[in-house]
Amino acid sequence: LALAYVLARHLAAPARRLRDTVERFGHGDLTVRCRSSRPDEFGDLSRSFDRMADRIEELIADERRLLQDVSHEIRSPLARLKYAVELADAEDTRQAALAQIRKDVNRLTELAADLLESTRSEPGPGSGGGETPLDPLIADIAADCRLDGPCQGRRIVTTVAPGLTVRGDVEGIRRAIENVVRNGVSHTPQGTPVTVRAGLSLRQRALRP
Repeated sequence: LALAYVLARHLAAPARRLRDTVERFGHGDLTVRCRSSRPDEFGDLSRSFDRMADRIEELIADERRLLQDVSHEIRSPLARLKYAVELADAEDTRQAALAQIRKDVNRLTELAADLLESTRSEPGPGSGGGETPLDPLIADIAADCRLDGPCQGRRIVTTVAPGLTVRGDVEGIRRAIENVVRNGVSHTPQGTPVTVRAGLSLRQRALRP
């Protein structure tokens, strides 16, 4: 009886630890793990749970980061829409305001489509876009930034090396550059032009055929 009792406790202990870990994970503690080193089936089951928990924690972190990025990105188009609606009241700026409204509505539509696409599938390794010319992209970003609240009336000067391109997702590249330009405007004293330059580094020039 004593031997059976010891054996039963030995078999039941990892099952109880796994149960407690699963319950804590289910109540929101995403960092809890079994960390079992047992060589038997209980150890295999615990390690399988740890791998699953790692993946779930990673997916939830990616989802939260995506929501933060989207909430940050939609503020600029919405601010420009508000400004463009005010311009539409004046006869001489109505056409330009309507063009800006259409443009920002398209931007918001693209952001919504990106969000929907990201919830349907995960990008595989090596996925990305093709070559994107930087000159028209940066010029378009500068034109949009001039309509942002803190940027209105600021002079933004762009200088892009001829034929310069970058490889990757166009919308992601646009968001990255727009964030840099907006931060530059925020930290530049009033009355000082904001200069945006894009070119090749010395190393890139050496590697370029």
